[in-house]
Amino acid sequence: MFCCPFKKKTHHKNKIFIRDFVVEMEIGVNESEKGKKQRVVINVSVVPKTWPSLSRDNIADTVSYDDIVKIIQEISSRGHIHLVETVAEKIAQSCLNALPVRRVNVKVEKPDIYGFAIPGVEITRC
Repeated sequence: MFCCPFKKKTHHKNKIFIRDFVVEMEIGVNESEKGKKQRVVINVSVVPKTWPSLSRDNIADTVSYDDIVKIIQEISSRGHIHLVETVAEKIAQSCLNALPVRRVNVKVEKPDIYGFAIPGVEITRC
């Protein structure tokens, strides 16, 4: 499912995020990209199903960004992946399956491909 309208209007703007996480990973479809690691910049934001109460101040009431970091590290270390689209989808699906989140936005960029622009993809999944 590519889009997800919220049924309730509570906590929709609250997000937890990891921004500008740089990983070295094997990625790319070109022969020159195979067998070597490249820098990839990953941004992930999630909308949690619940938001922590101020009175409790307890990590058990929310999504830990450490869990998002672990998902990114695990996927980026699996071995060669051809497409940035695949990286984004794997991260999004892992977040949706492993974390109590309603929605996830993933942006994956390859900053060293061109000297004049940064290519990448951005997806949102529910």
